[in-house]
Amino acid sequence: MEKKFTVEGFSAQLNLTGADEANSLSDNPHEASVIEVPKPATAATGSFIMPRTTEEACREIDKLKGKSLLAIDTETTGLDPLKDRIRLVQIGAPGEPPLLLDMFSLDGRSVSATLDELLGDTGTTKLFHNAKFDLSFLKVAGVNVEGPIFDTMLAEQLIISGLGNSSVKLSDLSLKYLNRALSKEQQTSDWSGELSKEQLEYAARDVTVLLELYTPVTEGIKKAKLSEVAQIEFDTLHAVVELELNGILLDRQKLEKLTGQLHTELEEAEANCRNLFGDGINLNSPKQLLEALEKRGIKTDKTDAATLKSMEKKHPEASVILRYRKASKAVSTFTEKLPGFIHPVTGRIHPSYWQLGAATGRFSCSNPNLQQIPNELRFRECFIPAPGNKFVIADYSQIELRVAAAISRDPVMLKAYRTGEDLHRQTAAILTGKDPADIDKKERQLAKAVNFGLLFAMGARGLSDYAENSYGVKMSVREAEEFKGKFFDHYTGLRDWHKCTKSGSYYEARTLKGRRRLWSTVSSLNERLNMPVQGTAADIMKIALARLPKALKGTEAKLVAIIHDEIILEVPEDKAEEAKRMLVTVMESAGDGFMDIPLVAEAAIADSWAGKA
Repeated sequence: MEKKFTVEGFSAQLNLTGADEANSLSDNPHEASVIEVPKPATAATGSFIMPRTTEEACREIDKLKGKSLLAIDTETTGLDPLKDRIRLVQIGAPGEPPLLLDMFSLDGRSVSATLDELLGDTGTTKLFHNAKFDLSFLKVAGVNVEGPIFDTMLAEQLIISGLGNSSVKLSDLSLKYLNRALSKEQQTSDWSGELSKEQLEYAARDVTVLLELYTPVTEGIKKAKLSEVAQIEFDTLHAVVELELNGILLDRQKLEKLTGQLHTELEEAEANCRNLFGDGINLNSPKQLLEALEKRGIKTDKTDAATLKSMEKKHPEASVILRYRKASKAVSTFTEKLPGFIHPVTGRIHPSYWQLGAATGRFSCSNPNLQQIPNELRFRECFIPAPGNKFVIADYSQIELRVAAAISRDPVMLKAYRTGEDLHRQTAAILTGKDPADIDKKERQLAKAVNFGLLFAMGARGLSDYAENSYGVKMSVREAEEFKGKFFDHYTGLRDWHKCTKSGSYYEARTLKGRRRLWSTVSSLNERLNMPVQGTAADIMKIALARLPKALKGTEAKLVAIIHDEIILEVPEDKAEEAKRMLVTVMESAGDGFMDIPLVAEAAIADSWAGKA
């Protein structure tokens, strides 16, 4: 016999005006469908179903089969799916009271198996808010969600992208779209003990509100012309869940050895600083550093890295400070923090990846941030595959320049990429007046600095500093100005794109796939040029990631890390070559249909992250 609770303060009953009819999110038949959910009834009471027995629970789950839309939420004993547990699974369907499943009082295996059948139906759209969280817990519990997913949190992030003061919590969306305050007090309550009436009401209310949000949020996506981009984000979710659950292994012996080296370097760097500035100075205080530099006759109003870099030629004190900071950051990142991220259950580290961590659409990473690991062999060799496995590592070659060519329609760049020419070598020939075949390594390095520096409208002084700091190429401001003139005389399409962007919208920019970024104030030319390029690169990366889990079936490959435009797989040694071929194929085909120039992914099989130079 099922157990019903009366819930005050909200209506759990949502009655459709007709049958469960779907309106498509866009013309794409593969996209999630939109179910028209009417405004909630004004009644102050509602109900939810909470079965007492496993048999009753499975029967209630079976009743939901064939529905075109299901809203899903979970309440858990903590935030870590690898050691915490699901307490409640809440499922809502239009016209039905929410179903609450207490996984502690039911047979978890039987309920999970029945849920796996329900949520594996590819004809049902699954509605979540912060789907990554729920999908991770469900996957660990043996429930695999298949078919279309709609995530109201990701959707709202797309709608407001770039407006950093906007929140995407469920309560904020409830206020914005439903004009209703939503209490979240029970969210951080204890879900491991006896559940209170307030907790059950809270759990049912969340899934009910989620259903009500579906129509206005999907309408917001369609109005903003973001349907295709939203689908890219939703399709990427499964790969992100795998990425976080798989984690990556650390070689503790190499880490300990590196730790000793870093501490020695820090001690030496600190000693050098104190020899220059005295023992009383706090080397981490910009104010005290400014005073110490002034005492030595060096006048500056900032001590940031860029400023100190620009002072190195005249003032060796700047180099001493920079070496100290580099050593200090390395010690704090590796010695003090990285070992603390080793998971007690898996012995691996499991970073958090945020799909829309940057306004351009790029991923960000935290706990720990692998994107900040220095690109040096001694750091990256600490990340290894498990015994018997190899890493397969691939990244995109010149992805930003290729995207810029596709956006700007620059004829020279398009021809170079379509015919397989080396664009850096071609630019070097323009700058030096030499034949491309005669360009040496140093001249190609110069061209790389100019290509990437001028792509986003860098000025002559900025190019001079950038070339030296990023590529070790020395050029005067006068030479940088000369190179800039030659560059844009040759790449006229790129020049015209810059001019067009300069006079275009100051408040919005879009990628080739339609992803947008908004600005609340006038944006800079650099921002307006940067967003379409980096955003399109993000679209390409996510399309590849979404396709990888299916493409890699049979290889036993695991997705273990992504860093900017780089993907790392961990694969059994005898399947590494196969996985490498598949990874390259998937990455290079990710631009099909909107990039009319070839993408190139360069891959290697390695025994550590350092194995791909």
